[in-house]
Amino acid sequence: MKKGKEEKVSDFEILSDNVFAMASAQKTKHLWIYDTMTNARGGLVMESTNCGGTVVQPYKSKSQLLLFNGDKAGQMTVFDLKMNKAVTTLNLHSEEVTSVAINEAENTLVAGFKDGIIKIFNMTKDFETRESYSAFSQVGNKKGGVA
Repeated sequence: MKKGKEEKVSDFEILSDNVFAMASAQKTKHLWIYDTMTNARGGLVMESTNCGGTVVQPYKSKSQLLLFNGDKAGQMTVFDLKMNKAVTTLNLHSEEVTSVAINEAENTLVAGFKDGIIKIFNMTKDFETRESYSAFSQVGNKKGGVA
C-alpha cells in the first residue's frame, strides 16, 4: 500500500481473489482499488481522491463490474471498474449512507441511512425509489418503536 499520510478506512470489499477496494470518508474522500498480484505502485491500480465514502458494494454482471460507494451526504457514486472511472452519482437521501446491499434477483439496491431510513431502489429504472421504510418511529415509547 501507498506510504504517506494515513487515513482511516471506512469500509472495504474483496472484489476477487486478489483485488480489493477500500473507501475513506475523512476530510478528503478517497477510494482505492488494489491488486495484490501487481507489484507496481504497491498494488494500487485505481485511486480516486474526489470520491470515497462510508460504504462500498460491488456488483458484477455478464457485461458490468460496478462498485457502489455511499457517502456522508447521502450520495452514491457508481464506478465502472472496467472503464476505471466514476460513471454517475446518485442523490439517494439527505443523511449518511451507512449500509448498502444489492439484490441481484430483483435488480434492486438497498441502502440504509444514519437517520434509520431504509430505501429500496430499482436498478433497472434509473434507481427510482421503489420502497422506503423507517427503522424507528417517533410514536411509541421514548426509545422509538419499529414502524
